[in-house]
Amino acid sequence: MGSLCIPFTELLSPQSGNVSDILTDKHSPPSIFMKKNIYITLAIVATALLGYTSYYAITHTQPAEPIVVATTTPTVASSTPKDTNTYTTKKGMTVTLTETNPVSESLSTITLTTTGFASTAPIVIEVNKMSNSWYADINGDTYEELIITTISQGLGGYGEALIFTTASTSALLPVVSPEISENDTKKGALFEGYVGHDSFNVVRGNLVREFPTYRTTDTNDTPTGPRKAVMYTLAEKNGMYFVSFATTTPSSMPEKTTTPVVQTASGTPQNRTASSTSPTQAR
Repeated sequence: MGSLCIPFTELLSPQSGNVSDILTDKHSPPSIFMKKNIYITLAIVATALLGYTSYYAITHTQPAEPIVVATTTPTVASSTPKDTNTYTTKKGMTVTLTETNPVSESLSTITLTTTGFASTAPIVIEVNKMSNSWYADINGDTYEELIITTISQGLGGYGEALIFTTASTSALLPVVSPEISENDTKKGALFEGYVGHDSFNVVRGNLVREFPTYRTTDTNDTPTGPRKAVMYTLAEKNGMYFVSFATTTPSSMPEKTTTPVVQTASGTPQNRTASSTSPTQAR
């Protein structure tokens, strides 16, 4: 750095003394002079670099690219609640029914949530689309039942009734219903001529299922058999609730009796309830 600031001839000048004096630092003035020149040189170099940097920034500035803001189209939920109803029992418990039906799907998800029971675990069921729901005491024990009816999509329109009772304070209890088997539709059986097209109603505290009957030569839209009606009768055994079927007159229900004549469908009641554990998937 000294050779850059002080020429060799200047080192030999009378003002600077001899070379040995400078190297051995016997004279302070030349040392101070050398330091000042170093500072000046550094200042000049720094100024030059700053100027060049400013010049480069001005002459090489690129126009800023436009900022592109990505836009998204709001997506429609694939499923939306179709129906929500809340029922309150005589003892103050509540049962809330919510049906969710995904777009373009034939099945729905029905969720039952409760308050006031010892267990309030939700019950979740995947079934055909709901056609109706009722809240009524259908067996005369002063406890209300929640009745949910569904209808399958397509030509048949096969119906189903899901029943839950509030008879227990522990939880909303499912009621077991028998399936309609092929034997039940044979000649002389309870559902003879049955091929769907169900309709349900609660008449004078009774759940009634009506349907047309078909003869072997009938087409889907022209049933020629008599219209039938089946009444649901609810009973309890060992803490479990189940349904039996009784024949009745279509659209003309008699007053409710304590001992109806019951004709049950064949087979053991099965596969028509949801468990009360949380969350539960049925079917």
